[in-house]
Amino acid sequence: MIERLTKGVAPSLLDTDKANEIIDAINAILNSKGENGIEVKYTQAGGLTISKKNEKISNKKFDPFEIMSITEDFIAVNPGTINNELVTPVGGIDFNSSNDTRYLCIEVKFSDDSNIDSAELVIEDNAPDGFDFSENQAPGDCKILIATITDLSFFQVRSGNMTISPQEMYSIPKDSVSVGEYDHNIYYSWSVTTS
Repeated sequence: MIERLTKGVAPSLLDTDKANEIIDAINAILNSKGENGIEVKYTQAGGLTISKKNEKISNKKFDPFEIMSITEDFIAVNPGTINNELVTPVGGIDFNSSNDTRYLCIEVKFSDDSNIDSAELVIEDNAPDGFDFSENQAPGDCKILIATITDLSFFQVRSGNMTISPQEMYSIPKDSVSVGEYDHNIYYSWSVTTS
């Protein structure tokens, strides 16, 4: 910080008001944090770098399936996987904005042996149903809610690469059991974990 001059005290200038204007301006710059698109950074040598902020460059790192931006016709979504299966379309999904609440989901379709056949981003007008229970086998296809969207605003519900697997939820003893059969009916649903 530069000290202000005092009239009649050394060092002095004939017009201390003009000198103090310069000193006040320099002190304001030295104390500036930057705003309204101006960025002020201190160098290692103690100097200042004053520049216009570059709004296009962002150091933010997005999680898998995190919404990066929304426009009136596209939702940019960071790519991610389910059970190491890449969810398509990669990079985002076409979108028609409206004031109604919409739901960004991943629609997962399974083969008979519970392997994933396909996993893709979809926009739904209604919230997805909860996972079904399935007796003595893995449940069928499902939708996983990622975010709710109204107009160009969103609320992120889930992000991160996912693992989905059938999980035993409960079992009911059978009235009669044949030789080699398990003595309970087991009910499965999907368990989703994120990393």
